[in-house]
Amino acid sequence: MTHSPRSAAPRSRWRSAALGSLLAVAAIALGLVVAPAAVAGPAPSAAPNLGSVRHLEVDVDVQGTAPLGLQLSGAAIRFASATTTGTCRTQALGQCDVRWASNGKLSGSGTASLSLPAGTYTVTQVADQPVPGLQPKAGTLATVTICDCWHSFWGVRLTERSGHLAVPNASLYRHTITARVVDRATGDPVRDARYRLTGPGFPGLLGNPAVWDAGVERSSRTGELTFTTMLRAPIFRPGTWTLTPVDVPEPYVAADLPVELTAAAPGGNTWRAGEVELSVPAVPLPPATGSATLALQIDGPAPADLDLAGVEFELTGPGADPTTTPCVTDAAGSCSIRVVPDVPGDDVQIEGAAVVLPVGTYAVRQATAPVGLTPAVEIAPLELCVAPTPEGCVTSRTIPNVSTYRTRAEIQVLSGNGPVAGTEVTLTGPGFPATSARTDEDGRGAWSGWFRPGEWSFAVDGQPAPLLMTMEPGRGDTSLPWRIEITLPSVEQPEVTDPTPTTTPAAPTTSAAPSPTSTPNSPDAPSSGAPTATSVPGPAAGPSGEAQPSAAAAPGNGTDAGTGVAAARVVPADEPQEDAAPPTAAAPTTGPAPENPGNGQVFVAADRPGLETESSAQLLSAGLVTGIGIVFVALVLTGYGLLRSRQRRRV
Repeated sequence: MTHSPRSAAPRSRWRSAALGSLLAVAAIALGLVVAPAAVAGPAPSAAPNLGSVRHLEVDVDVQGTAPLGLQLSGAAIRFASATTTGTCRTQALGQCDVRWASNGKLSGSGTASLSLPAGTYTVTQVADQPVPGLQPKAGTLATVTICDCWHSFWGVRLTERSGHLAVPNASLYRHTITARVVDRATGDPVRDARYRLTGPGFPGLLGNPAVWDAGVERSSRTGELTFTTMLRAPIFRPGTWTLTPVDVPEPYVAADLPVELTAAAPGGNTWRAGEVELSVPAVPLPPATGSATLALQIDGPAPADLDLAGVEFELTGPGADPTTTPCVTDAAGSCSIRVVPDVPGDDVQIEGAAVVLPVGTYAVRQATAPVGLTPAVEIAPLELCVAPTPEGCVTSRTIPNVSTYRTRAEIQVLSGNGPVAGTEVTLTGPGFPATSARTDEDGRGAWSGWFRPGEWSFAVDGQPAPLLMTMEPGRGDTSLPWRIEITLPSVEQPEVTDPTPTTTPAAPTTSAAPSPTSTPNSPDAPSSGAPTATSVPGPAAGPSGEAQPSAAAAPGNGTDAGTGVAAARVVPADEPQEDAAPPTAAAPTTGPAPENPGNGQVFVAADRPGLETESSAQLLSAGLVTGIGIVFVALVLTGYGLLRSRQRRRV
């Protein structure tokens, strides 16, 4: 049987199609086998291209848990092109802005607002300028083109092109730090060892503590020492943390142990600081002890040789039945205290400049004060502790005492005739020897030295007795001079009398004038021109022109005890006396009716009632009566009108 050439051509075409299909299936199968090997190690993703923007907002994105309120300021984001490099630094919320510079110049580098000229920039984060506790993002963050770019419609600018770049920073904060306390020689765990943990703080919106105190913890039976934050808040960040021994069991000794915690420290949210080794000393240590000092500090001017010895402080101990122990200062104003673990025995000194007290918190009260100083009102409690070494627990407390000393005293001597010049005044007071000063043309004199509260004496030349004045503590500004005003009796002029005196009523005055009851030639009358010991009525005028209250009665200040007449007086010119009573004006004197009633003088006895005018006793004035009448007439007319209107309606 023979085949025609026409029937062989279709069979050849079918075989070619089948062979092509077989090759395609084989290629697909080979691709499925080889493809997994090609993608086994994924290539690093390329940095994103943010395109063209006129404004770019950069934001630090915290990956993981961080303290609540953590400040994200300080992260440096660098923008670099072929010609320009600038840095955008984040503010507290972790943001900074980058804008196109219209003037084509770089500005604001290192701040939260960076302006860049047009160009294409590569964005990276500076590794050595991170946010505390966050891990900076490594490598290229993105590329961006800064230009004067706008969204427009038909050639009209609508809004500027802006973009956003989130910079992920991994949080390195953790909430737990653990360590294991062991014996250095045997490696066995040590229980009941108390340690305090301190380390770097973190910048928060409510504060930025330089040191974070994690508190004091005690090692467990297995020697585990665990420091955990409240509610497991992540607060511990990388840095140098210090384990300070507070109390270790005998016979071990311990010292401060610094621990460096890094981002590579083992543990998830818990850092494991390793082992804390305690050793036993070859020579037994002395018993634990401590010391404390209470030192006086003078607040204000005071003599350099002021004796600060003998000041007593009372220390009241803790407990249900507290005891009070006095502590007396030495010449330097210091009171030393030795601290022991337990209550001292009877053979230990308790009182004096070296006091021995057990551990505890003591209330402190200052019972006495040096001369011229004011004792402290409130003193903070004193915490006494012990340590294996004497310098391990030392407490010092400075207690200020305010000085009441003044360094200058000033006087002004006055009389009814004005300032008294050229008179000698001798001042004597507490710790101040008798020193004289002569007044100038304004009646002023002054002394320099140390003047403290107490009773002071002013002896004025020509006065029968010294004038006494008490300087009160805390009255007035001690930085100013102590100003005193002395008022002397006035010198009377010779009195000229009429041989035939007539009785005339005296006008109201503020001081009683002597009545001419005798002639000038009477042997009992004072000699002409001699000063009269009369008290100056009313307040004396001070240097500033203000009235000064009179001082309390004292020898030489008020009525002279020997003669019964008024003497000179002394008052402070810069501060009022609390016990000074305001002067009262003398009551107007009354006399008989004058002989000539036509001179217009009328004298009325003090007990007779005062005159009253008619208007003052009248209850109803003319205006009030007129108003009442008008209202009455209006009421009558209104009633009459109502009656007429009703009658018209009836009709």
